[in-house]
Amino acid sequence: MGKGSHQIYVIRDSEGDEVGRFGITGHNREVSWTVMRSIEDSLKHLFGDSWMEEK
Repeated sequence: MGKGSHQIYVIRDSEGDEVGRFGITGHNREVSWTVMRSIEDSLKHLFGDSWMEEK
């Protein structure tokens, strides 16, 4: 799914219900750390605090 130059990603639970979503621009360049932090923050209710950090 997309909106303009963005790709929208949806996270669904085992029943198929949407539990989270995030968007990333469709440009061919690296994703900034601020965008990555925003994604991490928006999904921490599913995966816990700092879920993207290496353990």
